[in-house]
Amino acid sequence: MQLWEQRIRERIQNSMTIRDWCEKNGVSKNQYNYWNQRVRKSQKTGKETLACELFDELWRGEPVRHLGVRVSELCQNEFRQLSLFEKDYEKQRTVDRVVDSIRERYGNGLVFRSAFLNSGVRFSTGGTVDDEEYPMMSGIL
Repeated sequence: MQLWEQRIRERIQNSMTIRDWCEKNGVSKNQYNYWNQRVRKSQKTGKETLACELFDELWRGEPVRHLGVRVSELCQNEFRQLSLFEKDYEKQRTVDRVVDSIRERYGNGLVFRSAFLNSGVRFSTGGTVDDEEYPMMSGIL
């Protein structure tokens, strides 16, 4: 396992594609992918380790049929959707922050897109009209 950890690390440091690395080292791509997956599974993050520790602490020796683990905040919220038309991203972020603060203070119903005004579509529930209706099949949208 350590040999493959080192080989994979070297490939990444040398910025080689998997295909080029495999040809250079006489390894099939399937074999590389197999070891790459094993190496990644063996390298647990702090959150994975914590989940295992909690399971060990709380498990009472009974059979487990299903186990779910939820993880959040894996990255910072420093991303943005790029647009072909909007170039002033800082201006858009300022507008988004203002709208978010208004919604936090006064509720979600105060600021919404004008397209929802007279459409009969509820903006705050994902754009549905009624529980029985399917807006994608109607002429409302």
